[in-house]
Amino acid sequence: YRIVVSSCMSVRNNNVGLSFDLSIFDVWKCRLLDTQVGINLTRMNYLTAANPAWITVNDIAGGLVGVLLDSSIILLPPFQLDAPNLRITQNNLTGHGAVGKYGIQVTAPSPRASVDAKSNWWGRRQGPNPPGSEGVDLAADNVTLGVDYVPPLRNARP
Repeated sequence: YRIVVSSCMSVRNNNVGLSFDLSIFDVWKCRLLDTQVGINLTRMNYLTAANPAWITVNDIAGGLVGVLLDSSIILLPPFQLDAPNLRITQNNLTGHGAVGKYGIQVTAPSPRASVDAKSNWWGRRQGPNPPGSEGVDLAADNVTLGVDYVPPLRNARP
């Protein structure tokens, strides 16, 4: 089954805005503001090229982490994390520019694949602060290794 969360009202000041575990899902047109973690993802075993998960056209601002992909969970064959099956695009990710905060955080990056996070607004035209340069530009969100963010959106999505 596919879980679809759309046009949700502002979720504010929660520990976690949305959380998915062992799910095929779409999240679009949601506002997740000042939550500790905007969207928490664990054990994405069921995602395939034919059934990817989409996080698109959302405003995710403030808090510690916009999207947290906990890929540190060991998956047994035939289940392997295939990050391209998770598409994070056309979102406004802002307010995660300080050291220790992330627009997108992958806890254990895969050498096989990166999370597809192209075409997001990261708080500045040049895109996010790349891995290893957290907090260099406080206007830009930070990302960890395992996030493919090029090209970024050049302007915030209305």
